[in-house]
Order: sequence, then C-alpha cells, then structure tokens
Amino acid sequence: MSASRTNNPRAWRKPSARSRLRDRAFTDYRKCLEKTKPDIVILCPAASKHGEWVKKVAPYGVHLMVEKPFAASLKEADAMVAAMPKNKTLMINWPLQWVGSHRKANELVEAGHIGEVINLWHFGGNRGPLWHGADKDEKTAAQVAKEKPKSWFYKKAHGGGSLLDYLGYGTTLGAWYQGGRRPIEVTATVDEPRASKSTSTASS
Repeated sequence: MSASRTNNPRAWRKPSARSRLRDRAFTDYRKCLEKTKPDIVILCPAASKHGEWVKKVAPYGVHLMVEKPFAASLKEADAMVAAMPKNKTLMINWPLQWVGSHRKANELVEAGHIGEVINLWHFGGNRGPLWHGADKDEKTAAQVAKEKPKSWFYKKAHGGGSLLDYLGYGTTLGAWYQGGRRPIEVTATVDEPRASKSTSTASS
C-alpha cells in the first residue's frame, strides 16, 4: 500500500515523484492508514478480495473507492455496504460513466429530449486485460501467453472472468439512464468464438 497527495494526476510518472512515492510505501496497510490518515482509499485487489479489504479498511473512517466489478456476489456486496461507517461513502469506479458520449446521452435523457428510457442495449467486449498494460500499451501474444497462467483475472476462484468483469457495464448504464431505478429484467447473450480445427487438434 502506498500513500501520496497531488493535484496533478500525471505527476507520479515523473522519476522524482516515483522516488518520493517509494519513500512512502508500506507493507502493512494498518501502518499506512494510521500514519498518513487519508481522506479516501482506492482499493484494487482481485475481485474476490473486494469484500475482505473493505472490511479491513472501513473501520479507519475513510471514504472508499473500489474498482469494478463491485463484488463477486450479492452477499459480499451487502456485507461491504454494511461495513461502511454511516457518514462515509463507498464508491465503485465504472469508467464508461466518464465517456463523453455516455454522459451526453444521460444529459439528453435527464433533460427529457429522448423520453422515458424503457429498454437499453449494450454491446461490449475486448481481448482481455493482459493485452494492454499501463497507458494501454499493446503487448505481444508471447507476453500474454507468459502472463496468463499467473493472472487472477482468468481464475474463477479469484473473481476473474470476462462475464463478471464486463456484464456490469450494461446494467450500470441502464440503471443510470433510468434515474437509478432497478431494472425489471436483465438479459445477457455471450459469444465465444469457436477454435479453428488446427487449434482444436493441437490442444487435444
């Protein structure tokens, strides 16, 4: 765990800033929170660990932001909400809500230019998180193959998998465009490309 404060979100990329950050790195989260006394903590563990870390950090009386997906199960999500102090906020980071076109669409809905939203279709997907690193730098197939066996994202027990990672996008946008109302029904269709004959033969 590390702690830093800056008004410039890109400042940490400078060598001098990274050096200062290393001086404020901690191996014990309790010492980090007690010494730095932050206002907000951003948690980015594996999806299956979100509940565990919210329960660990919430008692320190800070606002919390968790990366999506919110939790690996509804039971875990309820426990996370219950663990938060009443005067603190538990947030989830959904990047699609910061996309200009999505925000414009929501403005039009709220202004009444579109009418009541009763149905929403969302299409999405990608090759997986290992294909791009920091700043979306592309990786090679060889790099991905080397990293994949160790990546939590491809392990169900750790909350990994494209369904848990991606299905929340459409439901989040749908609820947003309906003013936060709970949807009547959510349906998902998954497309898994079939392996070629040569690939199937090689892996059998």
